[in-house]
Amino acid sequence: MNLRTRLLVTSLFVVLLPLALLGWALYRDMSGRLTVQYEERVDELAARMENELLTRIRTTYSRLEALAGELRADTRFRLAAFDEVADERNYLLDYAEGALALTGLDMLQVQDEEGRIISSGHYRNEFDRMEPALPQLLAQSPYHRSALTWARVPGDRFLVLAGSITTDLSGHSIDLVGGFALNEELLTRMASKSSGEIVLLAGEKTLSSASRGPGATSEESNDFRRDWTIPLVVDNGKSAYHLVDAMLIVTHPRAPLEQLLSHLRLRLSLLLGAAALGSIFLSAWLAARVSKPIRTLAARASDVDLDRLDVRFPMNRSDEVGTLSRLLGEMTSRLRGSAARLRETERLATLGEIARQINHDLRNGLTPIKNVIRHLSQLSRTEPSELPRVFSDRVGTIESSLDYLETLSTNYSRIATPPGKTICDLGEIIRQAVPSAADLPVRIDCKLAVSPLLVLADPVGLRRILDNLLRNARESFGPEGGTITVTTRLVSQIGSQPVIELEVSDDGCGIEPANADMIFEHFYSSKKNGSGLGLSIVKRLVTDFEGSIKMRSEPGRGTRFLIRFPAAATGTDSRGGSC
Repeated sequence: MNLRTRLLVTSLFVVLLPLALLGWALYRDMSGRLTVQYEERVDELAARMENELLTRIRTTYSRLEALAGELRADTRFRLAAFDEVADERNYLLDYAEGALALTGLDMLQVQDEEGRIISSGHYRNEFDRMEPALPQLLAQSPYHRSALTWARVPGDRFLVLAGSITTDLSGHSIDLVGGFALNEELLTRMASKSSGEIVLLAGEKTLSSASRGPGATSEESNDFRRDWTIPLVVDNGKSAYHLVDAMLIVTHPRAPLEQLLSHLRLRLSLLLGAAALGSIFLSAWLAARVSKPIRTLAARASDVDLDRLDVRFPMNRSDEVGTLSRLLGEMTSRLRGSAARLRETERLATLGEIARQINHDLRNGLTPIKNVIRHLSQLSRTEPSELPRVFSDRVGTIESSLDYLETLSTNYSRIATPPGKTICDLGEIIRQAVPSAADLPVRIDCKLAVSPLLVLADPVGLRRILDNLLRNARESFGPEGGTITVTTRLVSQIGSQPVIELEVSDDGCGIEPANADMIFEHFYSSKKNGSGLGLSIVKRLVTDFEGSIKMRSEPGRGTRFLIRFPAAATGTDSRGGSC
């Protein structure tokens, strides 16, 4: 895993993990708040319904108390109820109906001390019916002395939240039973300010503020729910009244909350997805931007070797990359100094080795001549007459030794120190050298840059480099010949000096991998009659001109030499041409 990938993975981990945790925490917080709000709506609706019931109970008792006071002052009612004055009978029957209209109650009946209904406002035909247990049960009810009860009307009945008071009328006990109707219209009006529902389960009768059916209010419902019990007076059919529990249920549907949470999850997912996608692109861009200087330094550092120490590193940054660039620049500068000293040391060592070799070779060539001259000198003193004959016999030895010394002189002249450097046109030198090097069946193909490629070097040295490479290429061919390709180009490098490349390649026999590391050594040759100095001279001259040389060869397919020189000046056109 490279640095760029590591930076990308690290930045994604640093960004996406907190982002995911933040989204999860935000969803939990918002879903919790919304759930509490929905529960509060249910509590609010339940409290409003409870307050409505309590208000109706208090109103019922206050109006019954007011009605009891009027009864105690009503002589006609007393005469009709207890003195049985016939002319007042209709007044008695109609009294509760008129009082019902005045009090605003929905149910009102007056019962005597025996429990007989002597006047009914909601249903006139209830007169004389016995309900002795109803006032007692209402007075004993734990729910504010009130309870639900059924009131009869012609052909039907309705549910009433009723209360009862007892008053004394001329020594007679009178029970006033009254209340307000509890119907679906009331439940709907109470639930209209909320999206909730109110359901009353009164025995076999169910009243609801909406038509959802009893299944929606069952224990298995997932809706928000609050419920409480209210006493209900029921009749077993024989006027035997007793109290049972009616259930008042307030619910709020959970479906809107689930839909809202679903939208919330979707939007958070889209938001987090967009943020994650943006984070990925931003992290990739940052990773590429941060690692780009490192990659540039790595590319520059890969070009550094002992034959090429002219690599420049950008030092205009003030961060750690700039520090590393400066350190690499200083290291390269020290290497250039060390390489120069090393080359000087190698030069001196080579000169010493060459001097020893020349001394050895000269001794080998002069010794036979010395011996012949000594022999002839001795004959001139002792046997002068034999001197012409012996000289004729030994002249071959002298000539052979002189040829040997002449050959040594020619070979050693090739490694002479070049003169001073001047600005040379590499293409012009190649055009001069190639015609003299051409020889059938060898073909030389030139692909030279059109514009001048100027190098700070010695023209003779450049000619010697090219001559040696062309001769080395020709010697790699068999009798059938081959093709030598000479190419020049200008290579521009960002942040450093342009480079001129000279490439000489052939399709000859190539070089064995075992010999590739030794071809630039002095006196090494794989040819039978080779001197072993050609490529070593090329190596030394290229180094003297501050260049570098690399060789790539494949046995049976040819050899390629690539030489790079720092450009003294650059042309404007590097298109290929031919000579």
